[in-house]
Amino acid sequence: MSEATKIQVQLTGGPAGIPAVLDIDSELLPDGRLKVPFAAGYEHFELIETETPGATPVFAWSTRTRIAE
Repeated sequence: MSEATKIQVQLTGGPAGIPAVLDIDSELLPDGRLKVPFAAGYEHFELIETETPGATPVFAWSTRTRIAE
């Protein structure tokens, strides 16, 4: 079993309190979307920039969903 590779991503938009930079497991990004748990819900981000090799991928906020109870 191999360990997931951590990568740093930059987040833009979203609510106050979401960090601008996160270290996440690369396997959580198979389709260019990121779901971040935050304040009884999830903030959804979509990949907008990753063209430069070695550059930090940039994700823009797209929507929020609530956690079902």
